[in-house]
Amino acid sequence: MKAIILAGGYGTRLRPLSCVKPKLLFPILGKPILKRNLEVLSKIGVNEVILAVNYLAKELKKEIGKKYAGVTIKYSLEKIALGTGGALKKAEKLIDETPFYVLNGDIIFEEKISEILKLHKEKHPIATVALHEVEDPSRFGVVKLNDEMFIEEFIEKPEFPPSKLINAGIYLVEKEIFNYIRLGKTSLEKEVFPILASEKKLLGYKYDGIWFDIGKIEDFIKANFSFLKNLTIENNVKIGKKAKLNPPVFIGSKSKINGEIGPYAIVNRECIINENAKISNSILFQKVKVKKSSIIMNSIIGDEVFIDENVEINNSILASKVIVNKGVKIVNNVKICPFKEVEKDIIGPTTVR
Repeated sequence: MKAIILAGGYGTRLRPLSCVKPKLLFPILGKPILKRNLEVLSKIGVNEVILAVNYLAKELKKEIGKKYAGVTIKYSLEKIALGTGGALKKAEKLIDETPFYVLNGDIIFEEKISEILKLHKEKHPIATVALHEVEDPSRFGVVKLNDEMFIEEFIEKPEFPPSKLINAGIYLVEKEIFNYIRLGKTSLEKEVFPILASEKKLLGYKYDGIWFDIGKIEDFIKANFSFLKNLTIENNVKIGKKAKLNPPVFIGSKSKINGEIGPYAIVNRECIINENAKISNSILFQKVKVKKSSIIMNSIIGDEVFIDENVEINNSILASKVIVNKGVKIVNNVKICPFKEVEKDIIGPTTVR
């Protein structure tokens, strides 16, 4: 089978972390979201994936390449953002079999999603939408179903949701769907699905497996910590004699730990944590260096950030390749954009651009 992953979004709600890193490459316990999803797709019989890319496309290509987890990877490049429908339409020439999966790139799911195929073949819709029940449906597309599981109404991000069943961002579709999508910038959710619903050609499938939407910072944190179990140490990690680990903790490969890690700390690969440094309730991306006696709490630290001695960071986000000088304090909802050097204390809330 084939799948199209919609991977062209800007990740605006994940800034400043997404300014130079595509959100699909954000790590969930050391593994990029996209790689996790490709592994799941491979297990359910998908052998070719088309990545519909736009923003930071080069970074995605460099990381994923032409094959991953036994799945052949092809790219459909949008020169300008075309929306979910436009991106799908542009990739039409790469689809030569039906049905096929269409997925939002910034979600996490499990193999149970393959059950959608059986229902789709029984009911013969043009599209089947995976539905997931959430407590707050106002952020998502919400549906109203009839007794046969066909979607009667599809409402994108309603003020007063008619149900808690939301569009989970995973679809199984027939090639006929291309007849409903015009060229140019188009939205599947706002323009295509309501028409299919009115024609009784849009089916709903209730999916109750693992599911996360990584659209916002708090969602990214929640997803990481939900997978965090006790103590996980990957290969080639060096734990010093003075190091202290307070589970739950994840430490990525080739990291060097001499400080105190945890509880609720995720340290991705090739990080260096020096003596008396403390990391808790935080996520460190890869290749972060933390010098001695620095403290990081309730924060996210991007790739290749350098944190000098005696620094305090609390309730803040530092994007890639930020440098924090000795003795600096960064607290109270500070967001620092990539490549900045911080030489003096910053008390938030504020964004350093």
